[in-house]
Amino acid sequence: MKNYISYILALFATLTLLPSCLKDDEVATSPVCTITSFTVGDIQSSYTTKINGNDTTYTRTIAGSTLLFNIDQVNGVIYSVDSLPKWANIKAVVPTVTYTGTLLVRQGGATNDYVYFSNGKDSIDFTGDVDFMVVAPDGEHTKHYSARIGQTELDHDSLYWTKVSGNLSLNGSHRTLSKDGRLYVFAQSESGTTLATSTANGTKLTWTSPQPLDADINYKSVTLFNDSFFGIASDNKVYTSDDGLQWTATTSMMERLLATDSRRLYAFDGTSLQATADGINWEQQPAENLTMLPEMPVSSVAYKTKTNSQLENVVMMGTNPNANYSVAWYKISSVDNYSDQSWNYIAIGDDNQYGMPPLENVQMVRYNGKLIAIGGKATTGSLKAYSYIYASDDNGVTWHIPTSGMSMEESLIGTTQPVTMTVCDGCIWLVQVGGQVWRGIMSNSVN
Repeated sequence: MKNYISYILALFATLTLLPSCLKDDEVATSPVCTITSFTVGDIQSSYTTKINGNDTTYTRTIAGSTLLFNIDQVNGVIYSVDSLPKWANIKAVVPTVTYTGTLLVRQGGATNDYVYFSNGKDSIDFTGDVDFMVVAPDGEHTKHYSARIGQTELDHDSLYWTKVSGNLSLNGSHRTLSKDGRLYVFAQSESGTTLATSTANGTKLTWTSPQPLDADINYKSVTLFNDSFFGIASDNKVYTSDDGLQWTATTSMMERLLATDSRRLYAFDGTSLQATADGINWEQQPAENLTMLPEMPVSSVAYKTKTNSQLENVVMMGTNPNANYSVAWYKISSVDNYSDQSWNYIAIGDDNQYGMPPLENVQMVRYNGKLIAIGGKATTGSLKAYSYIYASDDNGVTWHIPTSGMSMEESLIGTTQPVTMTVCDGCIWLVQVGGQVWRGIMSNSVN
């Protein structure tokens, strides 16, 4: 084995002495040997799971573009940020590597030889030891990287979907919210906005018949704050309601409602970002890039920070015609003005290339300790509607497709009928035009 490596190094050393083959002596004698980026192609896997007590086999593709890898240059380790589910087939993964020098690979341990690596073509078995060796242009220096793709040992914490039976009549675009253990579906109809509700309990729901609201409320605007519904009428007047059917006008005028936390309701009046603690008195909020605010419908979540229970992370998301991604905004909310921060637009660019794709009807909730989002077909590109559940572990700054645990209900992938999402009673609820409803719950919670 040592003789084999020595032969390779001697070969490269000889090549560096051939002036007729070199155009840049500095490059030819460079001792630099490093890997600077590591990606993999799509991973296609078959797996079997129990659906309604029966074994069902699926073939699923994990998009390589969703797998992020860290490179530890100090210790020479390349590793996947997320662990793949145990059913993922990592015996034939095709990496693409950016490196300086010449790249060789050894699979299966020290008893095997290094061979030349054909970038983007050779498949690697990541179930065993994988070692990449980079040989510098000077033929003398080398650097080794061990590479691994993590896998979960168990299939726990997987999202389990159940189609829920019920009598929901739903024909128009809609918005779904939850309050006090009930689901509220505000829907567009020829005569105006209607509301149907049901207790979110079990796999059989009993819905009220869709009832018209007593005010001209835009269904896209309806937001829940301090246990009351707020909405905007066609004349931009803000209304409030306790039950979602009977509405009372306030004296406020707003262009769109944006987000809520435990203390404030946020809105845009057409010129500035405003906030209210009582639904009556509003104060202007410091904010820039207002042209990048999301348009209605807007999803928002608020949850306590890990370091201070008096502070809340607040994230809002929606679409914006000026953006190539779904737009997300973030702030830290506090009772006192000293700790309260302004809203910040999360820009997508060179510093952050992992934004939420530009999906129609994008929906965001917080579930199982992370932000998740879904959406219809991409406004640019060929991404099918509701193909994936996207997740963010950093308050909406970056988004990715989880490689284990959370997958979209298969029957909804590619649907042309709008789907809305909310969280209630520890479950994710998906509501589709036509009245179909699905309940998602982590498998370790399924009875």
